[in-house]
Amino acid sequence: MKIVSLKIENFKPFLRVRVPEEGELPDGLILVRGPNSTGKSSLFEAILWALWGASAVELKNEDLVNFSSTYCRVVLVFEVAGVRYKIDRSYDQASRMQVSLYAQVKGAWKRVADKSQSVASKLTEVLNLELKQALNTLLVRQGEVALIASATPSVLRDLLVKVYNIELLERMRDQLNDLEAELKGRLVALEADFTRPEVIEKQVEDTRRRLRSLEDDLEQRRAEMREFKEFLAVLPPPDVLDTVQQLATQLQQATARYNDAVSLRDRDIEAVGLVSFDEKAVRLRREILERELAEQEAALDDLQSKTSETNRQIGAFQGVERDLREKISRLREAGDGDSTEGLRCPTC
Repeated sequence: MKIVSLKIENFKPFLRVRVPEEGELPDGLILVRGPNSTGKSSLFEAILWALWGASAVELKNEDLVNFSSTYCRVVLVFEVAGVRYKIDRSYDQASRMQVSLYAQVKGAWKRVADKSQSVASKLTEVLNLELKQALNTLLVRQGEVALIASATPSVLRDLLVKVYNIELLERMRDQLNDLEAELKGRLVALEADFTRPEVIEKQVEDTRRRLRSLEDDLEQRRAEMREFKEFLAVLPPPDVLDTVQQLATQLQQATARYNDAVSLRDRDIEAVGLVSFDEKAVRLRREILERELAEQEAALDDLQSKTSETNRQIGAFQGVERDLREKISRLREAGDGDSTEGLRCPTC
């Protein structure tokens, strides 16, 4: 942190002071020299009050106001990591504490915080330093300087521990040692996981080859896709395709029926003694079959006539047989008695 300028109004012994009177404070070490009770400590307290308020100077705000005024104000311009900031803190009994923090952006002041809590949080973020740390490490009061000059070694050690918060530094050292050990462990793990550049280069080259192969495959797939799209473009619409499918189904059914008819015809042709389906051969075979049919019908008529004559003769024979049976029956009836007297032939 570098202090650029300081403007004080009605703060303790100061009515109106600007340090420096013109321009900016130079780089390097700055010494403030003067007799006792001329405001050297108050100048430093004005800086602390501007940054952190009354708690930084262990006084009430009312005690900071010059007895000839009703308010006090300190404007501090400082620079951190190349960024310039301005804090404007004032106090009066009517409006109480007012504080705003600005950052310089492109030559203009931009407000970044305007409440005590938000200003304190932003300052901690900018300075990376809290009030307690600042008081323990940056400020040695006049009484403590005299005590340090006359202290024994043991008292001096305790005083230095108290003034500079060495215990905090020791804890920080322990934490840094732990952090160093952890970092060493991470470094060992990273070294174990380290891969040589030539291995990585080979992996990269293999990946590039696979990528080129995949790109070639992709281009081939794209060409096939274009051909497929061109093929789809010349296809008829879906309703026409449905009609074609129906016609194809009907054609298959008609073809099956035709094949069945041809098979039946071939069996019929084979059954009638033909070797091939020829119109003249079929007509000639038909004439022969018709003549054979006529002959068979004539033979059938003759057979039926003979059968009728035979049936008539059989009927006649059956009548004679019945007649004979009746006569035989009467002869048996006539011959059942003991006496044969008067027995006569039924026929006679």
